[in-house]
Amino acid sequence: MLTHGHSDHTGSISAILKDHNIPVYAHSVEIPYLEGDLAYPRRKKAVSSVSKGITLPLSAGTEGELELIDGLRPYLTPGHSPGHRRSSPSRG
Repeated sequence: MLTHGHSDHTGSISAILKDHNIPVYAHSVEIPYLEGDLAYPRRKKAVSSVSKGITLPLSAGTEGELELIDGLRPYLTPGHSPGHRRSSPSRG
């Protein structure tokens, strides 16, 4: 489970997947940044840190809470990257 797609969190994914057939999860908001479709805030260009199709979106329940994955409960938390925060209404 990836908290976000910065290279210090994704650098070993290819090597791990060569030896282990395991799923890779991230919040759906984060996946376009991971796959290089969008540039991270304060970055000039989009860069792929994970090949397209590798990362699966975390599932959300009917109340919007993220569902358990093998006993772990992921939480969307504000801060470090787009997949860590909720969008707030625009002001203006």
